[in-house]
Amino acid sequence: MQRAIRREPVQILTHALQIAGELEVVGPPLIFLNEDDRDDLVMRDVRVAPLMPSGSFKSLSRPQITIRKKDLLFVYFTDPETRAKVNLLAHEEDMVVYTPHAILRGSFHLPVEIIPTSFLSTIENDLLPFSKAQLFWLRPLPMSFPDRCDLLFIGEQHIQMYHSGT
Repeated sequence: MQRAIRREPVQILTHALQIAGELEVVGPPLIFLNEDDRDDLVMRDVRVAPLMPSGSFKSLSRPQITIRKKDLLFVYFTDPETRAKVNLLAHEEDMVVYTPHAILRGSFHLPVEIIPTSFLSTIENDLLPFSKAQLFWLRPLPMSFPDRCDLLFIGEQHIQMYHSGT
């Protein structure tokens, strides 16, 4: 039996693009985003804008795009009900995280046995849930994106460095 595909409103940042639209999701978002055999994600009713203005590419709208999961820097589900359904581990570690486009302050949800100073080498998820996020943008974005997110997913491979938030 096939599971139902839902369309969840999202805002996404990659290294070069800001994308807003509806992400096709099957099952719980945290599990769906981190499935090992999922390399691509489908989005519908999409607006795309480059983070750095260029000559001919200003922005575009498309009825559907496919995006590479490995390119995702931030994924923000804009619907509070969707975010509330994400099951997070109870143990929180306050961190400051540095990425190519923003510095973030908030909390990673980690297993108790994980050593916070080296958790990236032991976590197997591509997209990590980060709660109570404050985002400090390093440059202006072409479209709006919240400066505070109760829950944001961060692409693990785009984390440049991090340290304790206390």
